[in-house]
Amino acid sequence: MKLDLLKAKVLGLSGRLQSLLHKAKLAEVVKVVLLFLKRLRSLLLGKGLLFLRYTGSRAVIWVRQIKWARYSLTFIPPVLAVLLSYSFIDDLKYTLEPYISMMEGTLERRTEIGPFPYPDELRPQVEFWKKIFSQYTTKQAVIHDNWYLEVIYTVVDLEGDDLRSEADKRKAVDRAIEKYRGLLEELEKKGDDVEAMTEEEKKIYTLFKKVSENGLDKEAKDRIRGQIGQRDRMLKGIAVSGQYMEEMKRIFREAGLPEELTLLPFVESAFNVYAYSFVGAAGMWQFMKSTGKMYMRIDDVVDERRDPIKATIAAAKLLSSNYKLLGSWPLAITAYNHGAGGLQKAINQVKSKDIAEIIQKYKGESFGFASRNFYPEFLAALEVISDLKTYFGDVTLDPPLQFDEVTIKDYVKMSDIVKYCSVAEEDLRKLNPALREGVFSSRYLIPKNYILKIPAGSRSEFETRYAMIPPPQKYASLDIGKKHKVKPGQNLQAIAKLYKTSVKAIMSANSLKSANRIRTGQVLKIPAKLIPASTGEDDKEDKKES
Repeated sequence: MKLDLLKAKVLGLSGRLQSLLHKAKLAEVVKVVLLFLKRLRSLLLGKGLLFLRYTGSRAVIWVRQIKWARYSLTFIPPVLAVLLSYSFIDDLKYTLEPYISMMEGTLERRTEIGPFPYPDELRPQVEFWKKIFSQYTTKQAVIHDNWYLEVIYTVVDLEGDDLRSEADKRKAVDRAIEKYRGLLEELEKKGDDVEAMTEEEKKIYTLFKKVSENGLDKEAKDRIRGQIGQRDRMLKGIAVSGQYMEEMKRIFREAGLPEELTLLPFVESAFNVYAYSFVGAAGMWQFMKSTGKMYMRIDDVVDERRDPIKATIAAAKLLSSNYKLLGSWPLAITAYNHGAGGLQKAINQVKSKDIAEIIQKYKGESFGFASRNFYPEFLAALEVISDLKTYFGDVTLDPPLQFDEVTIKDYVKMSDIVKYCSVAEEDLRKLNPALREGVFSSRYLIPKNYILKIPAGSRSEFETRYAMIPPPQKYASLDIGKKHKVKPGQNLQAIAKLYKTSVKAIMSANSLKSANRIRTGQVLKIPAKLIPASTGEDDKEDKKES
């Protein structure tokens, strides 16, 4: 087709389409755009359709497709009309990524993912974390700048016969950091003298020129950081999430919260139910003890932070509270890591509620790398988990966890449950992660009226067998458990006699390996007195089990 004829047909058709786009109802616009996308199916690989938002002045095509996952197409009606007309006249010979250069118009990056703003300023952080989650494994350490995350110096391989221990791996990362610190010091001396630079120095110099108008800065050598990849941990977490995700989403829906928030455990723990951090955060939602106690039971016997469902209910309450206090999801999510009070302080200091501005400008002492990156990490997790096939290939999720529930009507040892009720301890551990190790070792009793999860379909048999546990091995109530501060000259024998208990019981309650290893001033837990169910005594108020 000759160019002049093509232009004439384009102008004629685009005029009619422009009129339609200005006057049509939404349904008619959708029909036209769907036809347009049908014509583009070879470019879209047969998938990726789509969301459309149209107002009187702008039409936005939000394409959900592999390589366009972060983009939306935004056009004023005349430009969209021209694009549509080209698609009807002849086969398209150009690509739409990343810009449509054959006409005026824009291809804008996505500014939101569902209800979550996606500021362009945070894009480098989000892209970095997408790589960490989906590309690099725990056998790789990414050496990077901790402010300009797009500056990646190298990737350290943590496999090999000489890298078996964690200490050896740490040393390998430290060596890489020191190497690049030295290179940055050399670059600082050379300034902009590119001719004097080695090839590796030129690469670093160029990286900083791309991310900063001023190029390399003096502080860069102090910002080098190593980040362990997470791909394999994420894959494992994705599989495990199948056991709980359906119920978690239901909890968030009923709380009136976005379901996407259920992906936060991927950021916190890679969905590890048994995760325990060096600062004391526990469970896949990584609640600190002080915060967790506001919503859950946490004591020597039960730690509900480790129960995925109980912790999800607690997380929904905390996130809802954060949102009510702070007014936006970026702030509420960041507050999950940094605390609502800490975020309010940041807002007051920066004088803005814009998350990108807070991340870039707030210099609070405790607002470090983890807090700055928490929301970008969430956006990255949201992207990769929402498009599993693209980032991870074929992934098989575990089926939803199936179980029955029974109410344990007495204080009873776990060993007796296993012995008399014919339930494998392994199954009970998996189904009841909130019960602490002391319960499974029978150092502590299962709390009275505790709702115990057991394998699906076994409730009837369990209840029949539970009735067969000898009455002296069931306890109706507990007397008060006490604490004793060791006085000068006291030993365990004297303390046991004082409280009418045994040395062995005190040692067990305090995890003591030797009866001789107590010291003056040490506070010991004194086991509570057990009252067997067979005595018929009235139940006392349930108190802390021992």
